[in-house]
Amino acid sequence: MLPPRPLQRNLGALTVSIYLRVSPLEAELLQDAGRIIQGSSAIIDYVDEHSPEPPLTPADPSERQRTLELERWLDCEFGERVRRVFYFHALNHRDFAILLFNQGGPWWGRLFCRVGFRMIANRIRQMYAITAENVALDMDRVTAAYERLDTLLENRRYLVGDRFSRADLTLAALAAPTWRPPEHSTYWPPDELYPHEIKAFWARFAKSRTREHILRMYREHRLPKPYARGASAGTAAA
Repeated sequence: MLPPRPLQRNLGALTVSIYLRVSPLEAELLQDAGRIIQGSSAIIDYVDEHSPEPPLTPADPSERQRTLELERWLDCEFGERVRRVFYFHALNHRDFAILLFNQGGPWWGRLFCRVGFRMIANRIRQMYAITAENVALDMDRVTAAYERLDTLLENRRYLVGDRFSRADLTLAALAAPTWRPPEHSTYWPPDELYPHEIKAFWARFAKSRTREHILRMYREHRLPKPYARGASAGTAAA
């Protein structure tokens, strides 16, 4: 399966890696001086404690509360539902799923997935309760989430306050598999390999403020990578 891929931030002494939930085997991990911290919220708390400039959690009490509430909402209401929609369609296309989920793994990974793909796909469906009925409900909730986020981003550069926060980081990490930012270290498959249902999802939200915000967060807050990989996010919604 696809190994963890980070949205990194250079925070002075620390480089933070918030790992994306593209694969069911992924975890959010931070390794620093021999310590391993797991879970995106715990990682951000650790970073703010050990490398407080620039902070990811606002100092203002009101903004802090709004940021933490938004982070929790994004994790549950946005992230879980987007993931289920993505898997519902991706798992119906074996070659596409195997290509996406086997980057950076052992040489035998693709062979293993090809032989055991039906079992793996069924296990993922069970793990995340992926059914047509659930996904239909999820799409309504995802649409409402994009509408809420678009409203929050109206005439604003960031979700809370006037600087990049853990809320922006969480949104960008959760939505990267959808919008495939070119700054990301994952090799995104070419457009023509994506199922038409996922392309329809792109088209549905292509002109949203939220999409533009996600891509800008990667452009402006992602550490440069040494070489370019993957499809352009600009073409993702074309």
